Amino acid sequence: MILVLSQGLGYLFTGVKALRTEYLVSFCEVVESGSFTVAAQRLFLSQPTVSQHIKWLEKHFQIRLFSRDNGPPVLTPEGQAIFFLAKKLLHEEEQLMQRVKQIRDQLDTVTISVGLSTGTYVLAPLIAKFHKMYPNCRLMLKSSDWRKCMNEVLDGKADFGITFDYCLRPNLDIDCWWDDHFVCVAPPHDVDGIQEKLATRDFAQVGFILPPKPYPTRMFLEHRFREADIPLNVAFETWSPDGIKQAVREGLGLGLLLSRTANAGSLPIVPIQGVDLSCRLVLFHNTKNPFTPSTNAFHKFIKSQRSQSLIR
Repeated sequence: MILVLSQGLGYLFTGVKALRTEYLVSFCEVVESGSFTVAAQRLFLSQPTVSQHIKWLEKHFQIRLFSRDNGPPVLTPEGQAIFFLAKKLLHEEEQLMQRVKQIRDQLDTVTISVGLSTGTYVLAPLIAKFHKMYPNCRLMLKSSDWRKCMNEVLDGKADFGITFDYCLRPNLDIDCWWDDHFVCVAPPHDVDGIQEKLATRDFAQVGFILPPKPYPTRMFLEHRFREADIPLNVAFETWSPDGIKQAVREGLGLGLLLSRTANAGSLPIVPIQGVDLSCRLVLFHNTKNPFTPSTNAFHKFIKSQRSQSLIR
């Protein structure tokens, strides 16, 4: 007979046949309670069922576990050896299941650090499709500024991140991207006057509503206006697209928003000549962090969406 204790698997093996651990539970309960009847009561089983478990084990191991004398069950020397191994195995199985639960709880969540508030706009349709394909995986979005976004991905605190492509650091690999552009939204009551100022490049008389520094949107727009040698007069600061729209409605200035977010409102869009406002948002991950089953599922999902030309 070959008796092997399989470390961390929750099974005893005799030869190549696996042993069901519930029979070991019945065996250990009989030993510890000193009674088949009490063991059955504690396990919410019938006494014949517990007796069948013991008989199965004896046949399985080809040894006698208890002496057949009248009175309380008494372990044979072989039974004492099996009892020691069985207790060790059941303890390992309990530890294993607790660890598996911890791992499963971690793997079921894919964390995405969104360095742009607009990241939620581009992710929304993808999240809905991902949940249909992988209902057991959870996606958690964490809002942060662009530096924290990249640091969280680099440190392993987030699985993926979203920001502008020009912000990326080494070891960050792009999974997909969305090409977009900024548009200028104006208060509905003064569209003609604003268009005239923009057409004559009278930007000194125009105030813009922008996110505060060091948000990547602010840095990107300042860079593009500087390239075009156009002053960017900041009249008001607020970080969210909805806050920018509300400030524009109140007449505090013009708003610069990604087209995806600007179209969600009812503000008129006015053109700005001479400034390249095209941009690229990227979804990225840290190449040094290995994929878990859930993050790998999300990565494959993103690749499948790219193959369908839904994203790039």
